[in-house]
Amino acid sequence: MNNLYKMLAFFCLVFVTNAIHAQAITGTVDANGLIKVDESIGWQDEYVINISQFHFTSYKEAADYFQKYVTAFNVYGQFTFDIQNQRLYMKIQRENSVHIGNMTPQSLNNALLVVYRG
Repeated sequence: MNNLYKMLAFFCLVFVTNAIHAQAITGTVDANGLIKVDESIGWQDEYVINISQFHFTSYKEAADYFQKYVTAFNVYGQFTFDIQNQRLYMKIQRENSVHIGNMTPQSLNNALLVVYRG
């Protein structure tokens, strides 16, 4: 019976851990590489973007592809790639030199468009 409780506790732990890491998609990237965040959900500390359409096989490959965003946001942005799950995790500091005042999802999308256009 004790082993049954241990197994049950283990499965609960695995389930909770997966639920924590299964964040909702809060942004998109089109086939040409334009990142856009969901404006309907308000500002997010971290945006989760599905990048599976690009079929990246390495962190470096994904980082190189999105380098213009990394460079533009510099210390005001953090771009992390989860190659196994094909996700981009994007954190943008709300107050930064890219935009005067607090950014909104709308102003972030404008800044992302400007970076995309180069």
